[in-house]
Amino acid sequence: MKKCYNCSKVNKDTDNYCRNCGYILKNKKYYITLGVMVISMIVILAILILLIILSFIKI
Repeated sequence: MKKCYNCSKVNKDTDNYCRNCGYILKNKKYYITLGVMVISMIVILAILILLIILSFIKI
């Protein structure tokens, strides 16, 4: 059973939309993957910024 993140109504596993409010039902795995991807992008961006800053500093 899938629980709607918007209204908390329990829906069937085969439902793509909440039967109560119409909210799109996504798999929890989708949100975890999205979160990992966002964190990875932030880390990569921070490393790139650090490398750019270090390239301007002459030691």
